[in-house]
Amino acid sequence: MINDPYNLKPVGSGPYRFDRFLMNQGNIVGVVLKAFDKYYDSKPFIQQFVFRYYPDAKAALAAYKAGEVQGIGQVTADILPLC
Repeated sequence: MINDPYNLKPVGSGPYRFDRFLMNQGNIVGVVLKAFDKYYDSKPFIQQFVFRYYPDAKAALAAYKAGEVQGIGQVTADILPLC
């Protein structure tokens, strides 16, 4: 369930912490994670991750080709010829 409190107020214990949701017209379109300064182990080298959600693989590939993102999480068979 998308409106479940655990989805809207995430918790964790790793080297990154939830910073904020990315919103567009009232919809969650991504999430930002930042390095957690109080993590017990060494600090992460990457200070921030931005995850963006796309409706399908073609939209994700278009964002990659436009330079809007640095990588995509899944290359499906239908977009492989477009790569």
